[in-house]
Amino acid sequence: RRKMLLRRGPYATLLDIHLYMQDAFWKYLQNRPPGSTFPITAIANSTCWPESITLENTTSPSNFTNATWSLNGANIPNSGSILEYTPLNAGSIDLTLTLSNVNGCIYDSTFTGIATSFAPPAPNIAYTQNNLLYSFYTDLSYMTYDWSAIGTDTSMFGLLPTFDVDFPQGENIPYGVNLSVTDNNGCAGFATTDIVVTGYNASGIGCPEGIENCGYGFIPNIVSPNGDGKNDFFWVPNKNLKSLEVTIFNRWGSKVGSITTPNKIEMLPTQIWNAQDYNAGIYYYTIIAEGKDGIKHEANGQFLLDK
Repeated sequence: RRKMLLRRGPYATLLDIHLYMQDAFWKYLQNRPPGSTFPITAIANSTCWPESITLENTTSPSNFTNATWSLNGANIPNSGSILEYTPLNAGSIDLTLTLSNVNGCIYDSTFTGIATSFAPPAPNIAYTQNNLLYSFYTDLSYMTYDWSAIGTDTSMFGLLPTFDVDFPQGENIPYGVNLSVTDNNGCAGFATTDIVVTGYNASGIGCPEGIENCGYGFIPNIVSPNGDGKNDFFWVPNKNLKSLEVTIFNRWGSKVGSITTPNKIEMLPTQIWNAQDYNAGIYYYTIIAEGKDGIKHEANGQFLLDK
């Protein structure tokens, strides 16, 4: 034990007694037999799987020569006071910490649920469609939402569990919609979905010959009603129209025919102009139409009736 220095006065005597008792306590801790209790302490941080968890042996005193770590029943080799552990699965972490001192005495303690490896959120993306407006949504349980639609200039960051995007018109255009979220534990989750805008709700009319990349076909620039099945009629390719009015004029400006039924499926009389009874020459047309998507279409041109 410590050498006691005799000092005068009651305070000096009390100090010497305190030092003596402190030395005696540490010797007791080092030499007490196995099975004795000891205040083993440890701390750990919870993380989002598959991030690693840091566990620390905070037991005092620090004169233990060996530490055995057992996590969820599996021994982890580590002789230090800090253990970096990457769990195989998400869930609660139980720690049994076994310590031995210089005299071979062994002590252990179990910490149930000392840390948690939180499972990352797994959001789902669902959507509804109204013409070319797509409304994407997910559940309401997350803290932040980050939406983006690849192929558009539209994005929303950390705002709402819903996301609206008005896709450009076009046939068979693929778009990727991404969502990232964070939950109450601060864990991040991601989801993505690919959609193909088929354009079945996009309206349009044909183009005069000579215009490149027309997505709806070409308006005939020559009509030859000879029964060979090629350009026997004048018609206007169109799609997803709510209304269509095509007026046909002769070279003197007189109306000679019209087309009033949109969305050609077969050659109905109201979807074509039969030029069989008209003289050869140049004819003119005007087109006024409105799509189901609310878009208005207007065009005019001419064609040759060849007999």
